[in-house]
Amino acid sequence: MIIEDGTGKGYKSLVTEENRFGVDAISVPHITHESEVYGLGYIISTGFIPLTTTASFSGLLYIKNTDSLGRSFHIHHFRVCSGLCAAGSTLQVQAKIDATTGTLISDANAGTVNNMNTNFSANILDSVVYSASGDGKTVTDGTQFTQFINHAPGHSLQDYNGAIVLATNSSFVIEVKPEVAMTACIELIGYYNKF
Repeated sequence: MIIEDGTGKGYKSLVTEENRFGVDAISVPHITHESEVYGLGYIISTGFIPLTTTASFSGLLYIKNTDSLGRSFHIHHFRVCSGLCAAGSTLQVQAKIDATTGTLISDANAGTVNNMNTNFSANILDSVVYSASGDGKTVTDGTQFTQFINHAPGHSLQDYNGAIVLATNSSFVIEVKPEVAMTACIELIGYYNKF
């Protein structure tokens, strides 16, 4: 049997000596596809926040997926930046899931949400996003998910490739504890799946 091009140009399919079709393919990250084709990728950030509380964790960024279509929100990666401090200092970082209480949440200070799509569509992130309005914001519940050290001044990239999945009404929060006074910011990049 010969498989021919359906447009009438006479092209035939290549079959290799291993009985496989010859195929050219372009591979792109899932987030790139969802962003470019459907406009469903987003950047969420806190802006730069001066930190002076060194004895306890301060909540910086909170996101709760409230998507009206019931879609899960995938966290592709997040970046923690620290600066304006003595070189060699550290910033402890921890992330929690399903937090519901604390001043980071009750203050309801809107975080910054940017549409990062290459097509710059008008789609909006159907989630609640809060950013700390200042130092010392608390998160009093939730389950710790991960933790790491950021060497300040500098930045850390935690890459999950979309494997952190926030179902509808699930939340994700990032807290930090600086060794010395410094400025820090969080940037989280994620996306909805179209289907």
